[in-house]
Amino acid sequence: MLAVERKRLIAENLRQRGVISVAEMAEVLGTTEITVRRDMRAMARDGLLVRAHGGAVLPAAIGHEPSYSEKAHQAGAEKASIARLAVKLILPGDSILLGPGTTTLALARLLTEIPELTVVTNSLLVAQALMAAPRVEVILTGGTLRRSIHALVGPAAEDSVRSLRASKAFISGNGFTAERGRTRCARRWPRGACTP
Repeated sequence: MLAVERKRLIAENLRQRGVISVAEMAEVLGTTEITVRRDMRAMARDGLLVRAHGGAVLPAAIGHEPSYSEKAHQAGAEKASIARLAVKLILPGDSILLGPGTTTLALARLLTEIPELTVVTNSLLVAQALMAAPRVEVILTGGTLRRSIHALVGPAAEDSVRSLRASKAFISGNGFTAERGRTRCARRWPRGACTP
């Protein structure tokens, strides 16, 4: 197989999955891992991928994470419907984890009357939506502000969540495919690259 064809197949797999490993691509291409690494190095120089330990991920520009404002005006009725279904899963006395996002914000707005509820969140908008709810205890993680999604992320957010226990978690996803299921951009909660 020619190098140009291998690179095309590597790029296709990466676009479909967001992350690929050298070993998987060597098997798919029927070539050695050394050849795949060489192709990936060349593609990284051209900005087509970002090398990671044992594989590659999409560059930020290609794996664009939509901002809150980009998503705020999309599928409002569907998000409200999801929130109405999700709130039925929450009981008085629950401790829940609520990630950032427009759908989870819709859910937060429905939580104000659930007694003895504890909400752990890294979303500034979720915390703001619950500020006037005296029956809901809000625990806001620490972390670095990611302005595009109005959320706290990074090691401090991870550490604070690690030390807590929640009965349920509601975390938005950035995409869904039949082959790979839900994909979330872990930069939102809690770390690094887009993963299934």
